[in-house]
Amino acid sequence: MNINTEKDGSGWFVKEISESPMSKNKGKNPIHQYEGKWWFWDECWSYREGPWTTKEDAERALSIYAQMLEEQTAKMSYANEAHKLKESEKSWKEKD
Repeated sequence: MNINTEKDGSGWFVKEISESPMSKNKGKNPIHQYEGKWWFWDECWSYREGPWTTKEDAERALSIYAQMLEEQTAKMSYANEAHKLKESEKSWKEKD
């Protein structure tokens, strides 16, 4: 959900609430042709990645991009678990 706000003399107010680009594009193919070249939308559908000469090249690039995102997510999950473990150990030490 996108929430657009504006500020007037009395403060901030909500101007418009709209659907997220991700939700409205769910299930759509991010690969597309624009100005004779091939591109794909990023995971938020807000930035066009490319250009590539062929659709196959854009598909390969999207595959690499998706793999990179998966790896980053895995690293973040690992870091979050490590942080939780450290906090847990810290709280046990404080109880002793």
